[in-house]
Amino acid sequence: MRLHVGTATAALLLVISQSSTVAQDEGQGQGQGTDEPRTPITLTSTSPAGGNTSTALGNANVTSAFDSSALSSSPSPSTNVSFAFDGELDSIGNSTDTPSTSPIIAECTSIGVDPFSPSGSGNGVCCPGLESCLADHFGVNEWHYRCYKCCSKPHDEPCQSIIPTIVPNDTYDGDRDEASALEIKTYDGDRDEASALEIKGNKFFNIQTGKSVTIRGIAYYPRPNAGELDKNNVDFFTNEHHSIWKRDIEHFVKLNINAVRLYAVDPFKNHDAFMNALKRRGIYAIIGLAANCEDCAITKDSPPLCYPPALKRRGQLIINAFSKYENVLGFSAGNEVGLSSAAYGGTLSNAPCQKKFIHDMRAYIGSCVAGNRMRSIPVGLAVADEDRRVNLKYYNCDTSGGSDEFEHAEWYGQNSYLHCDGSAASWDDAIGIKNIQKDFRSYSIPVLMTEFGCLNPSFPTVDGYEGTRTWLQAKWLQEGGTGSFSGGFAFEYSIEQRNALYGYPHQAYDPGAYGVGYFSPEDCDGLQVPCEFVPMPTYFELQKVYGKMAAAEVSEDKASFEPPSFRQGRTDCPMNVPQLAKISDYEWEADSLSDDSMCKYINFSGGNDNSNAPPLPKQNTNGGGKDESNAAAALTLTLPLTSITLVMLLYHAGIALFD
Repeated sequence: MRLHVGTATAALLLVISQSSTVAQDEGQGQGQGTDEPRTPITLTSTSPAGGNTSTALGNANVTSAFDSSALSSSPSPSTNVSFAFDGELDSIGNSTDTPSTSPIIAECTSIGVDPFSPSGSGNGVCCPGLESCLADHFGVNEWHYRCYKCCSKPHDEPCQSIIPTIVPNDTYDGDRDEASALEIKTYDGDRDEASALEIKGNKFFNIQTGKSVTIRGIAYYPRPNAGELDKNNVDFFTNEHHSIWKRDIEHFVKLNINAVRLYAVDPFKNHDAFMNALKRRGIYAIIGLAANCEDCAITKDSPPLCYPPALKRRGQLIINAFSKYENVLGFSAGNEVGLSSAAYGGTLSNAPCQKKFIHDMRAYIGSCVAGNRMRSIPVGLAVADEDRRVNLKYYNCDTSGGSDEFEHAEWYGQNSYLHCDGSAASWDDAIGIKNIQKDFRSYSIPVLMTEFGCLNPSFPTVDGYEGTRTWLQAKWLQEGGTGSFSGGFAFEYSIEQRNALYGYPHQAYDPGAYGVGYFSPEDCDGLQVPCEFVPMPTYFELQKVYGKMAAAEVSEDKASFEPPSFRQGRTDCPMNVPQLAKISDYEWEADSLSDDSMCKYINFSGGNDNSNAPPLPKQNTNGGGKDESNAAAALTLTLPLTSITLVMLLYHAGIALFD
């Protein structure tokens, strides 16, 4: 939920006292169970020409308009999409930009050869003047890439680099006056393109450089202040909405981030422009496989009904659409799904469904990798900071006794809103972060703080903005010497005005305003009235912290890195927790859906071929079905409050204040 109950108990009681009905609209990811189904939606995709195809997603129709003449299960190498797209589109959505050349590398791959295969360099690096272009599958040990002079032109013609020159500046040093308070200053460092990452032990490594990567990220859902786009489940990251996300790309660079977290996407739309614009600036993305629509996420029901078969197919379609992008950091199989079942069977009751979904997505990727249809992209999840020690064990343990290589998560996300006391100023004050680091000290997979940054009026007033977050939590993720975290995602980029209690221009302290900036003017809709992003002082606080993190980062070499013995292997499965059963104990309806036919719908030449994929199955509810409650009975509710609901609200507030 957007109005996060982990800010302060006082803020919670204020909201309760002000009205007998709280109808706070949920956002795209913050807080409690936002990947839980809420209302059916229609996802519509358009392209310049073609007919319509429609598939059933529960009660939601997924409609895609596409050019059937352009579809092929074996696209031609000559129609490759450029990985160096800069965000410019012409009137029909095609790239007007040209990519840059590759850096000079000692071992590189010549023109027309796959840089990932043994016949190439094997390290994904093309020789100077060439770039890695998407192509078709060419055989055993051959990936879907080729080195060409230009991906977006005839391959023997060179591209002209248009990478903008960013004037280096010192990172914002904390000294503010009226004239410079909103001046944007950028980390003075190199920003290479975002090459594919891989996991070794508990770290992410760049596949080209072999260096470890620490994530400095932010949650991104650029919801305008008004109009038809002012709602949940809009996929803003498409060619269609380039005017919206293009505005924010350079703000990402200036904020010193290297990753964004996307909560919900439409697998039938084209994301080439957005993903390549990110890649040009060295920015990765975590892609959510679930969403707030019927049968689009793990539900509150008991296993096996909490895993709708349509979710399996949805996940495969999203993987098909995004696997071609080198800067996909990973896929997230869910966001705080336990909170959706908290008022029913408890926060752990639907965990077997989440674990099974992770298994199925990993197994699907594995089958496509074995067929040389995609690279291996890790699947993980984001978990609310409840039952922490139980959850971290369950999602990294093997309930099969060693017979199933796919049932554990490949990375683990922790959503924690800690240190809401503005007086906390040093590592000595970071009791909650220290406790989390201890809990993950022996973890064998990468751990990300997938949401952090609570609100509290005790944070200082800066330039008239009350409760300006200092973002010391980001810095503390690197401190302590335990190496428990691989980074995290600050919550969030822009304020969602519908979720703010006190409104525009957001200078008063507001427990519903999480953004580091807001959109202006007040009535902007992103269509007829463009939205301008206005950075707030908290933007510059995060910029400062992330800039120092980037400058101080010490990378490990993959070749020499070896996790210590206590960080190897699976965790022991939690004992005496009856809800956390083996996934093999259930008969899963999703198992009736074959994986074999899905890999062939991966399109390497731009857009996707998902419109030709088999229809999404309709869920057999049989007592399950659509969940109208959502979010652990949090702030989207109608009073009078039940005693259980009130306890849950106070419990969340207490976690953020005292953990």
